[in-house]
Amino acid sequence: MSGQSAEARTAAMFTHEGYRYTVVLIANGAVPKTTEADLWYYPPGAQANGSTWKYFGRRSAGGPAEARDQVERDFKASVDAQAEANTGDQDLGPPPAAPDRCRRCGKPLTRNDLEDECEACHRAGGGA
Repeated sequence: MSGQSAEARTAAMFTHEGYRYTVVLIANGAVPKTTEADLWYYPPGAQANGSTWKYFGRRSAGGPAEARDQVERDFKASVDAQAEANTGDQDLGPPPAAPDRCRRCGKPLTRNDLEDECEACHRAGGGA
């Protein structure tokens, strides 16, 4: 990937084990400044059937390449785990949902946290 920016790499469609996916980068102006990466995918054969994009998850990091790498790594691990569980099955379906993470710091969320950020970041950001 030498000489290629993270933004250029996310403008394309990629494949992994029959899944087609793309990563969307979001520059977050909140403090601390982070970049968020959302991964959207089509399960194998779904695009030909007129299906819509499926949302996998979001990861936050200090820079675009790191955020993209985190969400891509988690997606591939999820797909691979699903494939191992379904050995011999041609219809893999969607990968299992990734654990939700804080949009600011990337920390895994608990059921007591708000929808998209951990309690510590919510307090630091001036939330209730």
